[in-house]
Amino acid sequence: MEILTRQITESIPLEKVVSNTLLKAQGSFESIKAIHHGLSNQIWDHPIYSAGQIITGLGTDASGVFCVLNTFETALNNCISGSAMCEKEGTYTINSNGSANLT
Repeated sequence: MEILTRQITESIPLEKVVSNTLLKAQGSFESIKAIHHGLSNQIWDHPIYSAGQIITGLGTDASGVFCVLNTFETALNNCISGSAMCEKEGTYTINSNGSANLT
């Protein structure tokens, strides 16, 4: 009997798929926003260490950290302008070896 051997898949209404897609997009945006905020605060608003101390401590990994931070900020602001802002003590420059300096 073919019905017993045939692969049967559950039908999912389009509305449910659309709703789930929207919820995942919103949740992803909020998750990335929270990660960006936490990483930004870890550098610029740490309760114990100054931004300069943290940046110096990162050494040559500073460029990678700022790459992640800036990538998230750009992506978030491309979706909703002004959604990813951070209070910075100053600006920084990335050196050729990957380290950074506050300017």
